[in-house]
Amino acid sequence: MQVGLKPNMNPPSGFFSRFGSGFRAGLQGLGAIFREGLIIYALLPAAIGLLLGLALAYGTFTLLDYWLLQGLEASGLNDYSWLSWLSPFAAIISVIVSFFVYLGFYRMLISLLVFPLLGPMVDRLELQFRGQKTETTFRQDLNSATYGSWVGLLQSIAGFA
Repeated sequence: MQVGLKPNMNPPSGFFSRFGSGFRAGLQGLGAIFREGLIIYALLPAAIGLLLGLALAYGTFTLLDYWLLQGLEASGLNDYSWLSWLSPFAAIISVIVSFFVYLGFYRMLISLLVFPLLGPMVDRLELQFRGQKTETTFRQDLNSATYGSWVGLLQSIAGFA
């Protein structure tokens, strides 16, 4: 029995229920972007995020695969027939490691490169719903960007926080 809380204040904590509610929230946000005519402000950040993600995924896998295979060749372990399984194992390891490296770096790079591009959309929303933009000084913007970069770096180090 919940005391003092609305019935839906504690949503189910299962993976699929959280995934479903996150997916629905994303679709509602996308619908709001189209409904309010803000899609023009979201195209550049989305394109940069997509290109950054693809380049980072390709780069991390290629680099890690190259390093592992070069390490195997330099060590001479590929010369032994009973160790022939090491090359496919190195490819599997490079996929797994590149996934985690990708997650860490993508979070940090998105907060540094894409989030600042969302400023014009925020300005338009403030004008539309509040009637005025929130004016900030350059120092406040710099402090916010530094704080956002720091939080992005901490989240990428902490992992899936």
